Amino acid sequence: MLVEAEGLWKRFKGVAVLQGLSLAVPEGSTLALIGANGAGKTTTMRVLMNLLEPTAGKATVLGVDTRRLSTRQLAQIGYVSEHQELPARMTVSGYMDYLRTFYPAWDRSLEDEIVEEGGYAARSLH
Repeated sequence: MLVEAEGLWKRFKGVAVLQGLSLAVPEGSTLALIGANGAGKTTTMRVLMNLLEPTAGKATVLGVDTRRLSTRQLAQIGYVSEHQELPARMTVSGYMDYLRTFYPAWDRSLEDEIVEEGGYAARSLH
């Protein structure tokens, strides 16, 4: 399985956001998390990305326990948070310097082309 969760629970201040979530996503599949605000979609993604630790249960991505994902495995995952918070003091080029370290196959020439085309190099992120 590409992604697997078994009995995931996540509580915040005693409130259960995830309640025994189990799912299995085979390789080559597409998964959409659909639900009302507060249904646990973002929490599920954050647990799968090891940004949050589950209160109970377990999850694997790429066959690895999400709490033990290595830099190599994280480089194979594309994840963009809906509410990405970036430091206001950082420039675009500074942020690119930061991001580049996470991706061994980073395409520097494509980065340079995008930054130059958009005139972003000296701009602040905010």
